[in-house]
Amino acid sequence: MHTKAARAEGETEQRLYELSAWRETPFYSDRERAALEWGSNGRRNRHATTE
Repeated sequence: MHTKAARAEGETEQRLYELSAWRETPFYSDRERAALEWGSNGRRNRHATTE
């Protein structure tokens, strides 16, 4: 979701600004943290090389 759409859906500026530091902030639920972690893992794995 892009920030413009997130704002239109009621997302707070604070959560949008702190998204890159989601592990260190208290603004995200356990479910949201799980989704963010899953997304982070997928991004790391996609760039991994296989030899």
